Amino acid sequence: MSRLPMSAMVDDAEWTRLTVAANDAFRREQICEALLLYRDALAEAERLFCNTEIVGSPVSVATIYVISCQNLAEAARLTGEPGAAERWSLQAFERLAAAAESPATPLSLRLDCMRDLKFAFLNLVEGRREDVAFHLEMERLLARGRGVVACVMGVVERLATLPAGELRLFDSVTGRPS
Repeated sequence: MSRLPMSAMVDDAEWTRLTVAANDAFRREQICEALLLYRDALAEAERLFCNTEIVGSPVSVATIYVISCQNLAEAARLTGEPGAAERWSLQAFERLAAAAESPATPLSLRLDCMRDLKFAFLNLVEGRREDVAFHLEMERLLARGRGVVACVMGVVERLATLPAGELRLFDSVTGRPS
C-alpha cells in the first residue's frame, strides 16, 4: 500500500459553473461580463485552495487555480493588456510555489502544486518579450521551481524511509496527530 496521499481534490461545481459562464460570455464578446465571471471563478478557486478537505472533483485545486489565472491572462492578452496577462500568470506561479514550499500545506496539495507548477511557468513564458530582463526573470523562476521540487521531494523521501508503524502525520492547523 502506498504512503503517498491522494491528490487534493475539491468540489468544483461552483467554479465550473462560473468558468463555463465566463467562457460563454467571452465567446459572445461580452468581455466585461467574462472578466467579472473569470475573477469570480478565481475567487472560488482561492476559496477551494483554502479548503482542500472538500472532496468531489477529479480535478485538483492546484489545477483549478492555474486554469483560473490562465483564463484571466488569456483574456488580458486578447484585450491588449500584456502587463495584466503577465501578472495573472505570475500570480498562479507564486501561489503554487508558496503553497508547495509551506510545511503548513497538506502534503497532497504540496504534491499537486509541485506537479502543476510547470503549467503556471509555461503560461508565464507564453507571449513574453525576448529581452535580458525576461531571461533573468525566467531563470529566477526556474530556480524557484527547482527549489520547490527539492523541498517537496525531500518530505516525500523522508516519509518513504519511515517504517509503517512510525509514520505519523500531523494536522497542520492543530498540530495534533491525524
